[in-house]
Amino acid sequence: YLTSLLTMRHGVCCLLFPVVAGVLPRRAAAAANEEEKCRVVPLGASFSQAEAPTEASPLDDLKLFPRDVSRVTYLLSQSDDEYHGGGVAVGPRAVRVERSSGECLRFTYDVTDTNECETEDPAWRHSCDASAECANTEGSYECRCPETHWGGNRKKSPCYGHVDTTECCRSACDVEKCKAEFRCVADACEEAVCPRHSTCVPKPPPNSGDLMVLRGGYDCVCDEGFLMEEGRCVERDWCDAHECPCGCRCVARPPRGYACEPEPGFVLQGGTPPADPRRLDSGGTCVALLDLKGPNPLFLKQGDDYVEFGVVAAVAEALTIAFPDGPLGPCLADLGEFRVTYDVPGTTLGKKKLFLEDDDDDD
Repeated sequence: YLTSLLTMRHGVCCLLFPVVAGVLPRRAAAAANEEEKCRVVPLGASFSQAEAPTEASPLDDLKLFPRDVSRVTYLLSQSDDEYHGGGVAVGPRAVRVERSSGECLRFTYDVTDTNECETEDPAWRHSCDASAECANTEGSYECRCPETHWGGNRKKSPCYGHVDTTECCRSACDVEKCKAEFRCVADACEEAVCPRHSTCVPKPPPNSGDLMVLRGGYDCVCDEGFLMEEGRCVERDWCDAHECPCGCRCVARPPRGYACEPEPGFVLQGGTPPADPRRLDSGGTCVALLDLKGPNPLFLKQGDDYVEFGVVAAVAEALTIAFPDGPLGPCLADLGEFRVTYDVPGTTLGKKKLFLEDDDDDD
């Protein structure tokens, strides 16, 4: 048997049993039979948890034991053994006394609840934060939030969103520390941690009638032009989901949207305003600046006439047709490659190639 009472602080009432460590079930059964041989001596006394006998104040100090005592064993209750918060469990207790004569006595007494919310004893005073209320329970206490408040997210608390510590601190390694770190907030965003380019948006609190119900909570909503990806708000590329007319290329314009800009050799011709609110240009389609008629390149025989097939230009400036390699006209004589350019002031919009070949005619 363990030879001292566990110096834990709180617990729940449960049946007494002797704690046997490191023995086989057969030996435990034998110990239980031996315990039954002890004569039960009710002390007719009760102690609060704060006053219950411990190693610091054993029962023999109360001069209740016979003088010829050879051994005193504090029997542990199941609530002492299983309660995670630490403390003296509430309920019936017993102390086994062995006399020098060999007689075994079992003194019994009761342990009653100490109200941690009211006691001024610093060793037993509750650890609740000023933002929470202390709620006494049988053998212990809980920290509870007032109406419209709930547990904050301080240090990523396991009690975030809870209205008290009943559930969230039950499995904590250090129950007292868990309760002491419990904070109550009215605004879920007060202690929220959201990524860059996002805004905390509180969730409406649910019905607070059930103390086990989580209250509040929040969402991190990415700013306009950003998308949530793996907990981060990344800039959205509007071109991934939008297409521009032929001859135009999509250009992202964060954060609001995109624009359709003409490819080289094209021009944006206005039309009706775009139906897509994300398209930020004036609308319209992209048309080629120059539409050359006829074949390009053009192949002619020596002696053929050069004829301009025509051109359509989507420009307001005057268009000039130039022949940088020499004039082209009727009855072409010089063989070779020739160029025709189509220019507006300062810019060449298009080019055509002309190949003049020998006609292979001996006549």
